[in-house]
Amino acid sequence: MRRRWTALLLAACTALALGGDAGGPFVNSGGALSASALRAALDARAEVRELVRDQLIDARRTQVFLRDRVAFLEQESATVSAASVTDAPITVAEPLQAGADPWTEAGIVAGRVANAADMNAVFEAWVTDVSNFRAFQALLIREQEALFERVEALEDRAGILDPPTADPLVPNEDEFAVPHTFTTGSVMHASEMNANLQAVDAGLAEEGATVAGSIAGLDLLEARVEALEVALDLEPT
Repeated sequence: MRRRWTALLLAACTALALGGDAGGPFVNSGGALSASALRAALDARAEVRELVRDQLIDARRTQVFLRDRVAFLEQESATVSAASVTDAPITVAEPLQAGADPWTEAGIVAGRVANAADMNAVFEAWVTDVSNFRAFQALLIREQEALFERVEALEDRAGILDPPTADPLVPNEDEFAVPHTFTTGSVMHASEMNANLQAVDAGLAEEGATVAGSIAGLDLLEARVEALEVALDLEPT
């Protein structure tokens, strides 16, 4: 099940990275901004954002479960962890503007001209979401590295040689931003709106690829934990 969702996540994020209608529509250049086109563009990206968010939560849930199994093995085999573990809870912020129709609240309504403040607020919320995902993933990656170190220590004790290794993950802790903000009294150009949408696409695509890598690492970690449980003849409680 986890691999099926990972494939879906990667497909959605690849489409976003490629741009165009495959990942979600953009607004038409050369004409007035259409509320319906902009709402469609935002809705398409909101679906990917929710998929990334769900996979992050699932990855964290799996990680905590594996951490408990590793702790049990350490306790039963009288080993001491060589790496510290994040004890503080890791949470994912609620999605931006939760509700059935978030864009109406943001002022993107057919027949009404969205003002600069409305549009800035929409993109600021996207920046917050992608930034939260990025920070969350940095914590996930650090804890996953610590778990691999703990498992390696147990494998040494159990005499397990040359276990399979995961590709290293490097968290991106750079600040995420969109290239344009809008000014009251100035024309909001479709090209600037599209550039902001493309920045959101790139951010979501990167976070989707990173969480897919984390999930692959968790699958490998789980396999190594299972091998340890067999080698040490210990079953988790």
